[in-house]
Amino acid sequence: MAAFQHFKRRSIIPLAGVGLVAYYFAVLGPLWRRAEGLNAPLQTAWQKLSTSLDQTNVTAIDFLHITNQLAETRHAIALLENAKQKLAGRLELSGAVRSKMNQARFENFDYSSDRSKQINETSMLAKTCQVTVEPASSMPSPRSSAVPPRYLH
Repeated sequence: MAAFQHFKRRSIIPLAGVGLVAYYFAVLGPLWRRAEGLNAPLQTAWQKLSTSLDQTNVTAIDFLHITNQLAETRHAIALLENAKQKLAGRLELSGAVRSKMNQARFENFDYSSDRSKQINETSMLAKTCQVTVEPASSMPSPRSSAVPPRYLH
């Protein structure tokens, strides 16, 4: 009986080894091939990302640097939007000019005279504050090259 136990132990170990080899080829082999197939698009995307970041020779991408750049870009966009809103407020016509423009008879002469008054006031204020105003800021807007409309008789 002791010989039978010894024989039983000796036959279980090779059977367990054969079972492990069969498990490897039946389960782990196909799983490994599937993982390699899924890894190919990931490697392609990783290569594109590292190329777009000019980090082609590094093994790990610096995501902290990317996050900081993104935060700086968002901050710059917010500053740009703020400046855009301030500029729109400055370029908006005054209520008196707008009411004149909405009248039935508005002429470019009226706008030009109001504009020249505004330029004179700005230059006087600049002189009192001892500030230099760039000449381009007081230049009149370009003339319209549109042909005046012809009326039907």
